[in-house]
Amino acid sequence: MKMSLKQLLSQGRLKPHRTSKEEIRNLLKIIKRDIKDSNLKGLSPDRKFATAYNAVLQTATILLYCEGYKPHGIGHHLSRKIPLTQWRSRKIAWFNKTNV
Repeated sequence: MKMSLKQLLSQGRLKPHRTSKEEIRNLLKIIKRDIKDSNLKGLSPDRKFATAYNAVLQTATILLYCEGYKPHGIGHHLSRKIPLTQWRSRKIAWFNKTNV
């Protein structure tokens, strides 16, 4: 079942959130670090996957923040699995304009 952001909000799986450039910058640093770390030699395949997965999770978090929401409650990871087509281009344009 495809759920909208408003449906997730009404279920308490999201809550309103006002982001900032600093918050987005910090998440981008985590993403960059995790992508780099996921390629470390000697790291087990499970750890590589978990680290790369976290980078994807943080990317989805940025998109939610730019949309004005924050994951909340049990199953908050699932609240980030909204199809990218639900994000409006104007919000992505806002993200591009912030020069983070």
